[in-house]
Amino acid sequence: MKKQTKSQQILAMVRKGMAPAQIAEKLNTTPAHVYVVKSAAKKKKERKQAQEQNQTQEPLQFISPITNAPVIVTPIPDAVQVGGNHYKDNTIQVWDAIHDWGLDYFSGNVIKYVARHKKKNGVEDLKKGRHYLDKLIAISEKQGKQNGVEDLKKARDYLDKLIAMSEKQGK
Repeated sequence: MKKQTKSQQILAMVRKGMAPAQIAEKLNTTPAHVYVVKSAAKKKKERKQAQEQNQTQEPLQFISPITNAPVIVTPIPDAVQVGGNHYKDNTIQVWDAIHDWGLDYFSGNVIKYVARHKKKNGVEDLKKGRHYLDKLIAISEKQGKQNGVEDLKKARDYLDKLIAMSEKQGK
């Protein structure tokens, strides 16, 4: 059996109804440490509930029992999705792919809109992706990047077929 961390031991004793002073004495720590662990666990539970309810998470603020000063905890960006759940369940987060691939603004938006179209706005998102692709082609042509432009035009042709097919299906 895996050994519990001190925090896990504290939370187990809290669930049993033990007082912070008793827990501190038993685990050779301070009551303040017990309060910090309890507070952090409570905030974690609240964040999880907010995430499950798909609510926007604002930075959390609480008063430190040790210093009596306000402590602000900003949520981890990947744990929160503002305005829906069209990315939340993806195995690979779109913004991580865009960053890892080193894509520019226009290419990133093409990927974003095409990736989410089935879960969010359907054909409208495909058309938004097409709009960014058109701008990317125009920029590339202006900069004289002919070999890349041909690939972008092939992607545009494919996207046009996908838009037409989706419109036929009423999506």
